[in-house]
Amino acid sequence: MNRTSLAGFVLVACSGIAALGTSTSARADDATMTKCIATNDQALDLQKKGRLLDARRLLAQCAAPSCGAEMSEACAQEIAEVNARIPAVVFLPKNGAGEDVAGVKLFVDGTLYAERLDGSAVVIDPGEHEFRFEVAGQEPVTKRFVLHERENSRRETILIGPPAPALPPALRPSGDGQVTLTVVGNPPSPHQLDSTGSFQRTMGTLVLAIALPVAIITGSTFGLLAATKWSSATSECKPSCAPGSQGPSDVSSARSAAFGADVAFGVAGAALVGGIVLRVTAPARRLVGSPAPEVHVTPAISDRGGSVLLGGSFQ
Repeated sequence: MNRTSLAGFVLVACSGIAALGTSTSARADDATMTKCIATNDQALDLQKKGRLLDARRLLAQCAAPSCGAEMSEACAQEIAEVNARIPAVVFLPKNGAGEDVAGVKLFVDGTLYAERLDGSAVVIDPGEHEFRFEVAGQEPVTKRFVLHERENSRRETILIGPPAPALPPALRPSGDGQVTLTVVGNPPSPHQLDSTGSFQRTMGTLVLAIALPVAIITGSTFGLLAATKWSSATSECKPSCAPGSQGPSDVSSARSAAFGADVAFGVAGAALVGGIVLRVTAPARRLVGSPAPEVHVTPAISDRGGSVLLGGSFQ
């Protein structure tokens, strides 16, 4: 074989080896791309099932540079979307006094999630989950929460241990040397509150139902007496009163009775107004022991006439 034939043989052989290498590389690239596409499809199926954490792990595989720039960019965008959908909750373990509890072990759905809660968010798939919190020397605390997609700022306070004991009463000395017992930190119980509105409306009803009728009856009685005396005086003093007759006395009695009738009817009017005021101005609530509303109706009679005094106090 001459030199020309040998050179041609070497050239053909090299070309064949290069073509074989290119074909093998192309087949490897196709296999990688097929795997990346399949991984992305699996991630989409997991997202539909709510298994966002598993979907994120698969998307991280297809976001690798070996899957090509286009596939890698698409998977990276899907990872960002999945991260936004994954819920996160921060648990705040507290004791009965409201203090932080350290060394809390967390189990999620029966599986250990963290040996020690450190204040970071617990990231988990959406849905209903059981959370168990364990601390040495305390009874485990189990809670169930439903976590929703895109709920990434939720905070839950977990009470661990017995609740705080009731605060002891405090002794407060007064200025005159006496000691007043004051309960600190406990609000007044419901039985310490009374309905002032109901009480005041009841008082108004009593004024309208009792004081008003009594005043009207009294006024009517005085009015009838005045009419009777005036009729008697008129019959005895026609055309004029005889000396020593009963007429002048009956006239005086009639005038006094008429005045009493006026006063009684004035009291009736005051009772009507007072009863209405009591019912309309009744407040909503008051503490037991506070002064009850009072209404005073006082008739005043003198030689020159009469008047009615209406007074009272409202809380």
